[in-house]
Amino acid sequence: MRVSRGSTSEEPRDDTVAQLTRRAWVRSGLASLLALPWAKSLGAASAPAAGAYFNRKRAARGLPQDDEIVLGVSAAFSGPSRGLGTELYRGAMAYFNQVNENGGVNGRRIVMKLLDDGYQPDPCVANTIELIQDETVFLLFNYVGTPTVTRALPVLKKFRDQQVYLFFPFTGAEPQREPPYGEFAFNLRASYRQETAGLVDNFVALGRRRVAVFYQNDAYGRSGWAGVREALARHGETIAGEATYMRGTQFGASMRGQVEILQARSPDAVICIGAYQACAAFARDAEDL
Repeated sequence: MRVSRGSTSEEPRDDTVAQLTRRAWVRSGLASLLALPWAKSLGAASAPAAGAYFNRKRAARGLPQDDEIVLGVSAAFSGPSRGLGTELYRGAMAYFNQVNENGGVNGRRIVMKLLDDGYQPDPCVANTIELIQDETVFLLFNYVGTPTVTRALPVLKKFRDQQVYLFFPFTGAEPQREPPYGEFAFNLRASYRQETAGLVDNFVALGRRRVAVFYQNDAYGRSGWAGVREALARHGETIAGEATYMRGTQFGASMRGQVEILQARSPDAVICIGAYQACAAFARDAEDL
């Protein structure tokens, strides 16, 4: 599946700062471009410099120089997790459309180039290479999921000379927050360690110290599992029990086996780290049993 969507841009107006590199531009504080009401907050010269740099990159590859800022997105637009990619796209476009309708960023429109990875690592890697090499996107944006993002990070390192960065991946995993990949990503959401620590701390405060974990059997689930384990260790506790499921499991699947495994451990609480349909199936079968 290949999907393209329209959004905003920015046209070069001052070559005196055109030598500003992508790395310097992003690191300079203009990273707030993608998170704040930037149309009114950008400096008069820096945004055109970014546009000039982007157009030079496209010209070097024989691509047309245009009036668009192209953000590359690889996310789940099909499969059980398609709601994540779809709603993140809709949320971003709700804001980008407003910016576009008010003249964009110094006249340049934001455009999102969407590629579907179905929440699977291998397609995400292929999409990332395509976005960097063939599409020459300005930056990568709104990737969805730990199993996909963790596989895309080595691609960013390999193509570090292209100076492409990943903004706001929808995952709380650690690899994009620490060396050797932390320099390539700008995170918006909390980490799984922060989220699971909050859950564990509150359960312990309520006297529920035997905490079990139900999680997706991949990098995503293991990241959350590790967060629960670390948080419990600070309270002198260990995980009371654990059960897993395979990525892509849908609501119609039976979770009786997982419920029985955890039930045998008599937990005070179960923290679920998984996709919506699988977690809903687990809750359903836990209630039934």
